[in-house]
Amino acid sequence: MIYAVIAAGGIGSRMGNVEKPKQYLKIKDKPIIAHTVEKFFVNDAFRKIIILTPAQWVNYTKELLAKYLPQNDKVVVVKGGDTRNETIMNAVRYIEETDGLDDDTVIVTHDAVRPFVTARIIDENIRYALEYRYGRGRHRHHRGKCGQADHQQHPRPQDDVSGPDAAIVQSEKAQGTV
Repeated sequence: MIYAVIAAGGIGSRMGNVEKPKQYLKIKDKPIIAHTVEKFFVNDAFRKIIILTPAQWVNYTKELLAKYLPQNDKVVVVKGGDTRNETIMNAVRYIEETDGLDDDTVIVTHDAVRPFVTARIIDENIRYALEYRYGRGRHRHHRGKCGQADHQQHPRPQDDVSGPDAAIVQSEKAQGTV
């Protein structure tokens, strides 16, 4: 099963004296978090979209998202942690308790304050997670122990880039960051 985990734990302290965390500020009459969640909501690959917020913002977030998304059980809002790592682990615990975790579970994480993620990026994250989850270029039945001398390795995701992103990846390769 595939899950989206959207971390909305920031309080916007670097923004100065604001009444709400930045994920609740509006862009074109809609909160940033609603823009972000919509990008994942329209993707049918996700079993659930789990939004994690500070405890004091859980109910507010539920009410807010109810205004902007159709009623359903695909989106859930749960309490995050004190750190990003704790927040992600809360999502993992939620998945484990509600559906169970196994080798086929895929979790795509994203920050609530990054609403400009594209469908292509989301789809590629899912595709590469499924393709490379058992080790570089190995299919599930190989589990990293292929034993076949003629087995071809699949290219790494960063080696298989074309279009506008190709220049960025080539630049990163030249700098040694990929």
